[in-house]
Amino acid sequence: MGATRERDLEAAVRAGILSAEQAERLAAFQAAAREREGGERPRFTLVHVLYYLGGLIAVGTASLFMAGVKKDIHTLQGDRSRERADYRKLRRDRLAARREAVKAKQAVPSAPASK
Repeated sequence: MGATRERDLEAAVRAGILSAEQAERLAAFQAAAREREGGERPRFTLVHVLYYLGGLIAVGTASLFMAGVKKDIHTLQGDRSRERADYRKLRRDRLAARREAVKAKQAVPSAPASK
């Protein structure tokens, strides 16, 4: 639980929950505890904002870079896909030409064998 503020102590004194002496002792105790812990309360400053903004910029830049790399990879894969398709078409055309050559050979009547 957080430290009790002075206005909370004053409100407790007015409500009769604490005496003025107890409120003073409690405030002194909390001040001493803060000094032992480092003296300052944690706070959010401009330095923190800049630190997190820098991290956000770094992560965003890395994300954009990776998106660009991913796009390049997909483009390269697309080129490879076209190359594969061209190669398959070339093989298909060659195979069709061979089949036609075989059919043409078979269609040419061979000379009758001499008896």
